[in-house]
Amino acid sequence: MAGSRRSKLRSRCNTTLEDGRKTSLPALKEIRMKEIKAIIRPFKILDVVSELQKIENLPGVTISDIRGFGKSKAKDSKEKITEGLIAYVQKVKIEVVVPDEMVETIVSTIQANAHTGNPGDGKIFIYPVDDVIKIRTNEKGIGAI
Repeated sequence: MAGSRRSKLRSRCNTTLEDGRKTSLPALKEIRMKEIKAIIRPFKILDVVSELQKIENLPGVTISDIRGFGKSKAKDSKEKITEGLIAYVQKVKIEVVVPDEMVETIVSTIQANAHTGNPGDGKIFIYPVDDVIKIRTNEKGIGAI
């Protein structure tokens, strides 16, 4: 039994990445996920979310009301909120973790539906995700999203 366990571990350690490099971390080859965060204008959230919901296999979306400021420090914004000497602008943050294959679809959907052409439309950020663990089932990886 100990011998078969060693051979399984040895074979898992010989993982080859797509670029031909060898790695001892098989999870790097198996897990290909990204987190997409978009900061958009609050009045565009219904447009964006209604289009995101049309995407097949969309795993789920987190939406948060936020505030902040950009390069202009919210000085010229009509929607600014002032606390003390600091001016903020209300925004909405959309967060979603998806397999790599869905990234372009999600990003283009957000971009098309959040766009007004005016300063302050927002930003989209894309981050690599090393792993996901579903708390209820302890499922890991892409199956957990």
